[in-house]
Amino acid sequence: MIQDQLCQSCETRIHLNDIIRLVIVDDCQNNIVYEFPCNRWFATDEDDGQISRDLLVGKGATTSAPGIPYRITVSTGDERNAGTDARVFIILHAGKESKEKNSGKIWLDGGSFERNKTDIFDIDVATLLSPLTKIEIGHDNKGLAAGWFVDRVVVLCYATGLEQVFLCNKWLATDQEDGLIQRTLFEQKAVRKQREKKMPWNIWIYTSDLKLAGTDANVYICVYGEKGKSDEMLLENKTDNFEQGKVDYFKRNIIDIGKPYKIRVWHDKSGMFSGWHLDKVEMEEMLTKERYNYNCGRWLAEDEDDHEVVRECPATGPNIDKPLPLVFYIVEIYTGSVKYAGTDANVFINIFGELGDTGQRWLHNPVSSNINKFEKGQKDVFKVEAVTLMGIKKIVIGHDAKNPGSGWFLDKVIVKQEGSSKYDTTFTCERWLDADEDDGQIVREITASGVQLLTTTTYNVYVKTGDVRELKLRTTENTSNKFERGRTDHFKLEASDIGKIKKIRIGHDDSKPFASWLLDEVRIDIPSRGEQYVFACHRWLGKDSEDNLSEIEIEPSFKEDREKRIPYEVTIWTTDKRGAGTDANVFLQLYGVDGKTEKTQLRNRSDNFERGQKDIFKIEALDVGQISKIRIGHDAKKLASGWHLHKVLIRRRPRAGTKKRRKKKGPTEQERRKEILAEVHDD
Repeated sequence: MIQDQLCQSCETRIHLNDIIRLVIVDDCQNNIVYEFPCNRWFATDEDDGQISRDLLVGKGATTSAPGIPYRITVSTGDERNAGTDARVFIILHAGKESKEKNSGKIWLDGGSFERNKTDIFDIDVATLLSPLTKIEIGHDNKGLAAGWFVDRVVVLCYATGLEQVFLCNKWLATDQEDGLIQRTLFEQKAVRKQREKKMPWNIWIYTSDLKLAGTDANVYICVYGEKGKSDEMLLENKTDNFEQGKVDYFKRNIIDIGKPYKIRVWHDKSGMFSGWHLDKVEMEEMLTKERYNYNCGRWLAEDEDDHEVVRECPATGPNIDKPLPLVFYIVEIYTGSVKYAGTDANVFINIFGELGDTGQRWLHNPVSSNINKFEKGQKDVFKVEAVTLMGIKKIVIGHDAKNPGSGWFLDKVIVKQEGSSKYDTTFTCERWLDADEDDGQIVREITASGVQLLTTTTYNVYVKTGDVRELKLRTTENTSNKFERGRTDHFKLEASDIGKIKKIRIGHDDSKPFASWLLDEVRIDIPSRGEQYVFACHRWLGKDSEDNLSEIEIEPSFKEDREKRIPYEVTIWTTDKRGAGTDANVFLQLYGVDGKTEKTQLRNRSDNFERGQKDIFKIEALDVGQISKIRIGHDAKKLASGWHLHKVLIRRRPRAGTKKRRKKKGPTEQERRKEILAEVHDD
């Protein structure tokens, strides 16, 4: 049976367990017929799993799915018999009395509402109700144990970024306290939080009507705009998606990226029939109703077309004067000539430019004729198709460390745009990408000036696992287990300075037995900025967690100021004499006009200080000003400790205020991107 409720705004709410294509309401008294298109599932095991929807007159889910997204977090209290078997609902209120709006009764189906547990619901409301003035929460008093003790309700509106807390700490039960089963709650404004705003977008994916065009793989999308780019989003719901000739609908909340100019779509090659022919993608920003089209008409398949499973598509539509062109980038990879320089691992590259990046591209299909890729002293050439990046700024290159002999010594990479030499860029590396050599990194970020240690910022990441039960997610190369019970693991990352950290995303792949992980907190220490961010978590990540999430986003709980340290690049040459090398532990201390550093041990994962060898280190220490002298030595341990030192070179960033640091402030990255897009569209 269909239960409908017609209100003054000509909105109707349908609740049933079936599929509805059209709802017709005939107002006989006023001789008016209202039509509500839908064409969506009302089923827990189809589409988005919803069994109730808001429909607007003349608009349906196939053309413009109405609804502003909210996240409702309901915490049941820690009282005896606090949980409920009843059906729970919520009503959201906004505006003053004369102009008050509300969401109507929204049933929170699918929650457990167990004692001392939290249930999370993602709902859609037809109109924007933020900030909320109050909420009502209650239940239908049915079931064996209907009484319920509610601790609090937290409501997050993605569109405004407002997170509001409504404390309850009362029973909703006929046999407890005042016997009420529905209560009105008011916000605790002192704990209101401003989260990152996210705009609701409708996404339609059109699979081509060709033989075997559908895919069983997991499909992802990333959207680029004038203000930045979205996260990499998995497109999934409870329906069998991406079938031949089918249109699939998704709704995603995306940070404010401004006017979009391209998307990247790809899949993970999983499933027996992963090859996919994508016709096009359509997207609509729900609040502004601006619509953008992305035409593809290509295979994403290892055995079709150019054998790639990644496609980029420029935006078209009424708001796009001129779409950006698709171009080919010629990527020349030069493996070094040192001993064991080659690798059998799978190598990837991500090219960054003035208009975003190409995303991670696996280099499986060379255009060069080499039998084996990435051999010692060899040049391998690849083509990467992408929407134009304009000027090339940097690359991120690495490998998956799979297969024996995965360590790789990369000499350099040259990136060229096919048909134009304007953007030819050389990226010098001359370092190992090897877990057992150098600094142990298998992924490197390289700017056009080379992989100089002074151009990157060090991020020390400390991950603390909760002290509840033993966990074992993966094993390091030296068989030391990470993420053990009650343990803090330290990771060092080198990357471009990203400025203020707004949030982090952390998770795991949920593979292997006992994958669930109790994450206590994450600390990120940035010595060169004198900052440490603390991200409190205190929750399980895994399929058996409260919300089944293996990956979450966390905003900083607080930031601590620390004493700033600056990076020094230390290059040491050992003399090319017989017996010149040492196995001892070498230390360095810097003296300058403003003081001295502590003794710092110089070590990494390579066999350092060998005869005729050059070793490079990055240390972070106090700023001693102009260096007047150094003290260098070793601990004389191990058998072959004698060492003949040739010379030492120390480099540092120029101090703020010096001529080298005085630069005219130019446009920000976002401003520059807008300028370039405007120039391209005006051509």
